[in-house]
Amino acid sequence: EWAWRRDGAKCPLGYNATTALIQPRIIGWISTYKAGDRTLHVAPYSFFIDVARGAQPYVAFCPFRGDGGATKKDAQKDAEETGAFVYNMVTEDLAVKMNLSAAEVPREASEFELAGLEMEEARTVDAPAVRGAPVRYECEYVKTVDVASFSIVIGKVKGVWVSGKVVTDGGVDAMKARPVTRLGYMDEYGLLPHNGD
Repeated sequence: EWAWRRDGAKCPLGYNATTALIQPRIIGWISTYKAGDRTLHVAPYSFFIDVARGAQPYVAFCPFRGDGGATKKDAQKDAEETGAFVYNMVTEDLAVKMNLSAAEVPREASEFELAGLEMEEARTVDAPAVRGAPVRYECEYVKTVDVASFSIVIGKVKGVWVSGKVVTDGGVDAMKARPVTRLGYMDEYGLLPHNGD
């Protein structure tokens, strides 16, 4: 038995208590342009969520800031400087390339090239999208809220694109889309079984 209030951060579950327990988590595969030379960036974030629904939806992803909060991830910096980002759904077919795009590379490098991904232009914002991702949210950057050594990067959803390949009877069919999720620990991912059980 372990209780945060009593035992503090020394959790016998290992790594991080909240990360280990909040599962499954949708992967925020965020694509952006670098301001200026428009280098193509894409990287996965294990905390991504809708933060407002209805006529005007908003979403957010939460990157870590290194060096005591001074160093921003490319997706955050790009979104803040260019005003746009795209969420791309990670599927079973794209899982390996998603993992490759998580590599720590210099800002001048493109994770699209590193992972062998094809790019297409978003339709409603100035940002790249991952070709082959069956669902994407095209987002206008709204603001960033810093919390400890993380940031919450919020975007207004300007457009949603869904491939007809993952639609059944007018709705997104999870068994066709087969989204990949993060589970509790660094090497754990979730996927729906093929038979739907």
